[in-house]
Order: sequence, then structure tokens, then C-alpha cells
Amino acid sequence: MAVCQQSFPIQFVLITRPLSPTPEYQQLQQSSLLQIIQLQGLSREDTATLICQTLHATSISNTLLSLIYEKTEGHPLYSATLAQKLFETGRIQRQEPDRQLVLDTPSSVVFAMPTTLQALITDRIDHLLPPQQLTLKIASAIGRRFTYPLLYDIYPFEGDKSDLQTHIQGLQQVNLIAPVPPSSSLIYSFQSLITQDVAYQSMLFTQRRNLHREIAQWYERHQSEDLAPYYSMLVHHWSRAKEFAKTLQYLVKAGEQTFQEGAYTEAIAFFTKAIAIAASSEAQSPLQQASWHRQIAEAHLELGQVTDSILQLQAGVRLLGYPIPKTKRGLFAELLKHLLLQIRHLLWPSSRERAPSSVCEARLELTRAHVRLGEVYYYSHRRSLATYASLVGLNLAETVPPSSELASIYANMCYVVGMNAIHGLARHYTKLAQKTIQRIEAPLPCQGWVLLVTGAYKSGTGQWQSSRENLQQAADIFHQLRDRHHWAEALAAIALVDHCQGTFNTALELWKQTFKLGEEVGDRQAQSWGLLGQAEEYLCLGQYDDAQHCVQQARAILSTQEKLDCEHIRLEGVSALVSFFHGDVSSALDCASNALALIQQSPPIALYVMEGYASVLEVYLFLWQQQPELIQPYQRNIRLARKAMHQYASAFGIGQPRLLRLEGCRAWLAGKRGKAMRLWGRSLSLAKQLTMPLEQGRSHYEIGIHLTVSTSQRQTHLEEASRIFNALGAQQDLRLTQAALETNRT
Repeated sequence: MAVCQQSFPIQFVLITRPLSPTPEYQQLQQSSLLQIIQLQGLSREDTATLICQTLHATSISNTLLSLIYEKTEGHPLYSATLAQKLFETGRIQRQEPDRQLVLDTPSSVVFAMPTTLQALITDRIDHLLPPQQLTLKIASAIGRRFTYPLLYDIYPFEGDKSDLQTHIQGLQQVNLIAPVPPSSSLIYSFQSLITQDVAYQSMLFTQRRNLHREIAQWYERHQSEDLAPYYSMLVHHWSRAKEFAKTLQYLVKAGEQTFQEGAYTEAIAFFTKAIAIAASSEAQSPLQQASWHRQIAEAHLELGQVTDSILQLQAGVRLLGYPIPKTKRGLFAELLKHLLLQIRHLLWPSSRERAPSSVCEARLELTRAHVRLGEVYYYSHRRSLATYASLVGLNLAETVPPSSELASIYANMCYVVGMNAIHGLARHYTKLAQKTIQRIEAPLPCQGWVLLVTGAYKSGTGQWQSSRENLQQAADIFHQLRDRHHWAEALAAIALVDHCQGTFNTALELWKQTFKLGEEVGDRQAQSWGLLGQAEEYLCLGQYDDAQHCVQQARAILSTQEKLDCEHIRLEGVSALVSFFHGDVSSALDCASNALALIQQSPPIALYVMEGYASVLEVYLFLWQQQPELIQPYQRNIRLARKAMHQYASAFGIGQPRLLRLEGCRAWLAGKRGKAMRLWGRSLSLAKQLTMPLEQGRSHYEIGIHLTVSTSQRQTHLEEASRIFNALGAQQDLRLTQAALETNRT
């Protein structure tokens, strides 16, 4: 459905039996593009047509049709198979010259036939010639489709191979198999999966196992130059042959292949099966299993499934002796230990442990896992755990020779110390990451990651040009790698830069691209980024109905993604503002309360959630301004929202102008007018310094609207606000400002 929505001329047909409805299936049912066709049994007329086609007749007698239809109830395959069986045994005659089918036996014979389709097919197979039965059974082990060369090579009786083509023709004549065009002399297919399954199940277990081994070995011999297209097939045959070492070998290859192709669900299935086999046979080392857990986690992450990703990463590091602390006290102790160790590494680099070569690969794998743990803890609003993961990963990576893992974890540490306002150290880690990349000629995934994370850090401090350059390079790399999740993340980060700089329409297009990338692979997190980003731009442009539509879509998508706390904070905050602007104060307050509950779980970590934090405080201040008699019960919430916004602005400097402006509004409402003017003045100055025009305009507006009408500065501030809003396309802000200017004139 995601592909269909890209306006491609593609029609998808999904055939399914009634199942317990999943969230994905329910979402599919709500699509306006969906047309549901409820399948029923064939009508009498269609059953007659099918039987005539099967037996090459022109008509069928009513008596015979009634008997078959009563027994099969219009089941297509059952009807055709029963008619074929009756014809083969002489109970149906095809009269000449009109080629009509008539019953040539008592009707009781029809009802004495096997009562299930599987039993009927079994009966037909049992009446084949022994060489035909053997041919059919061997073919069933190959698959629904099979090639003549493979069938010929594994056929067990050399003396009978010369007649193999004759056996195949006999199976075609009784409609059990058919040639596959255009290679009709080489490729054949079972007429139905049920026929293949019945033939396969009729063999003994040892027969099936030996056949699967021969088939797998045949592929390894004949496709040895390029086995990649056959990995999943080899997994199937070696697993059925109960050769676990071979199965494991191809499971890993198939998992890596499908991951690179973007088939993340399939990659998860392959690696999960590999872990299950390794666990039962104890054939693989903890290091190998930890690597598979990490790759499963990365596949989940590409699909936006953060909770599953966390569980897999935690399982992997636990296997290698680095379990994640389960208690706050344990986490604090580990944080302190690794913080002191990192300080030691920084001050006395020569004191770093040099790990023996025997453990280097394990430490690199642990670093890879901790890089990803830092990422998923970031998404799930767990600042302490994200800090812990980055510290542990860095301390491990610094004990082995320079690597791409070291460069990646340096980037993580740049962001971690940056959000703690230690900007000198953040720049130091950025330089270390860049030097490491140059020293080892790091692969593209590492380069993309370092550019993405350091670019995000720079945007949080208002270094717009440098940030944009880093993020655009990251987006180009992830595009080249076909890594849609991180490509979407890079586009979203660029969109945030445009948002802060007031180019809302440009940001809007980037958010739409982000959403589409998420749709292509079913990445709900990326879809939510795109939708909520669009809502934020529409709010700035004064297009509240469009904002509401995006919020509603985002809520539907996130309804099954409970652990994406950063996305939910953003959703509830933006929803609160949208509801307030639509006059639904009750819903606005509910959303603000929901956002506050999530915000209080951890200090801010995600840069892109700025509107989620700010909108909560803004809604309460709007309520105070418009309905002051209602505000008293919400004073505690205002204090919590202010505290959260202070924390956000402390972590990310671009939040400071917004914080100061909102604090000015609160001070004015509390009767502290001088303080309010000073705060708005500071907000204006900082917004100019950071080149954040919307905040400049709004600070001008707050100052102007709260000065007396007779004051010349009022006119100056309002005119400047009007000029800025007009240039930005901020229509609602512009209307309010022009109304204030009109008041001045009258």
C-alpha cells in the first residue's frame, strides 16, 4: 500500500484467510485505495465451465454436475480433481461428437469418493505408475517449481533416467504438473501447492532428508560461481536435511543479503533462526551470537521498531559480559565508573589499556552494539542510559587499534557532552572522530553516522551552515547506501534547520520526503517524523486544518508504538497546540497533560522534540491569557512545563529564544511587567544572534503589543514583526500584528 500511494501504476492483490486482525491489517482496511472482494465457492455455471476446461469437453450433464457440485460445494480445486479422478477411472464418459460429459456409473460411486481434497489427491497419486509416483515425489522435495536438469541429476535409478521425460509427460496428462512458459522444456510447476504437499508428505522422513541433502549439494556444485541468489533456498534444503552447520552458514549469508537489500523483516527471520539453532546446538561462540542479535536490532531499527531493537541489543551485550544495569543505583555506579575511566583516558592517553588481540573483535562488537544502544535510548527518551552506552562503548573502543567503531562512538560522545553544555569537549570529540575517519579510511556507513550525529549537535547550538553541510553529506551517503531509516533521519534533521531558520515551505517538502521514505519500508518512526514535522510547519504558516490532519495521521501510526517516547512527547505537545487553535480547550489540556507525564520521565535528549516541550507551556500560557479565571488548577503544570523547557534550552541552545519569550509572557501574566520586557528583549537579541526569524518576529510582537499605544517604540516593533511575518508566510502571526497596527492607527 505504501508503494501504491507513491502514484506508481501498480496493483497489489492480497489473498488471505480470516485471521485475528493485526494493527497493520486494520490500518490497511482503512485505506481509501483498498477494495475488498469476499471470495465464495464457484457457482454451478462456473463449476461446469471449470470441469469442461479440465477434461477438454464442451458441456456436462445436469445429473453429473449436480453430484459433483453437491459434494464439493463449488470448491474449484476439489471440483476439478474429483472430475479428473472420475474420468481417469472411467466413471465419466466424454460422448462424441458433441464432447458432453456424462456419468457412466451409479451416483453412489461419486459419494463414495474420498471426502477431503487431500485424500482425493492421495488416491490419484496412489493410482499412478510407480515411476510416475517416484518422479512426482522427488519433484515435490525440490519445490512448487522444479527444473528438469535438477530432477534428472538426483533421480536415483540410472537405468530409468532415459524414461524420465516420459514420466513427466504422463504427470502433465493427468494435470498434476504443467510446464512453465517460456522454458517449457526445462521448468515445471505443480498445479497446486496442495498436490505438492500431499506428494511430499507421502514420503518417509529419511527419504525427504536424503533428497534435500542431494538438492542442496546440487546447487552448491552447479551454482558455485554465484550462490547468492540461492541462499534462502539452500537454507530451506539444508534445514530439511537436518544439517545444522550448513543451515547456519546459509542463514547468516541470507540474513546479511536480505538486510543489504532492504528486506528487513526477512533478515530478522533469518538471524532469529540462526540464533535458535546456535542456542540448541551450542555450535557458535557468544561473539557470533551477539553479532546476530545486533544485526536483528539494526533491522528492527530500520523498521522503526525501537523496543524490539533495544531488547536484541541488550541480549547481545549480555552475552559478551556487559549487561545493562537494571536499577537506578546500579546505573549510577556504572556511569560513575566509566565516566572516571574516560576522564583518565582524556587526561592521560598513555594509561589506556591495550587489549590482547584475542579480545579485540569482541570489544569492537561491543562498541558496535553500544553505538546502536546510544541511538535507540535517544529515541526512547532515556538520557542516562544513552550516556552510559556511549561511555562504555568509547572506553572499550579506545583499548583496541583505531577503527570505524571508534569514530562512530566519538560522534556519540560529541552529542552526549554537547547536550550537557560542555561544548569544548564536544568539539574535541568531533575532531577525534574526523581524524579517525581519515586515518583508517572509514567505510561509508561510519562516515554517514559521524556526519549525522555531529551535524545534529551543531544544529542544536545554532551552527546552521556547518550543520546543514554535515547533514546533507550524511543524507547523500545514506541515500547511496539505501539506508532509508538514517536517510530519513538526515532529511528530518535538515528540515529542522530550515524550520528554525524560518524557511517553512522548504522544511515542509523535506518532511514530506521523510514521510515517504518511512512509507517505503514500513518505518513508522520515520513516518511520524514526517507527519509531525509537517504539522509544525503548518502551525507556523497558520494552516491549522492541515496541521490537524497530519497530527491525526501521526496518532494513528504511533498508536502501536508505545515506547517511542520522544515521538509521543512531540505528538502530544503539537496536538495540544493544534487543539487549542481549533477551540478545543479540553483536548488541548489533555494532550498537554499527557506530554508532561512523558517529559518528566527523563531529562531532554532529543533535539527534534523542541516543539513538543515548548507547545505544552505555550498552551497553558494561552489559556492563562484568554481565560485567567480557569488557570489556578494548572499552576503546578505550568511550573513543570517551565522546568522542562529550561532543561531543553540548557541542553540545546536553540531553545533559549523560545524559552525567554515564553518566560516573558508568564512574567507579564503574573504582573511582573518590567521583568517581562527584559526577557522579551533578551529573547529578541538571542534570536537575532542565532538567526531564528520567527522568534525574532514573535519577540518584536510581544514587546510591541504590550507597550502603550502612544509609545513610538510600539509602532516600530509591530512594523518589524509584520515585515518578518510577511516574509516568512506566517499568516496567523501576520494577521494578529496587522490588527495591532490598525489599533495604533485608529
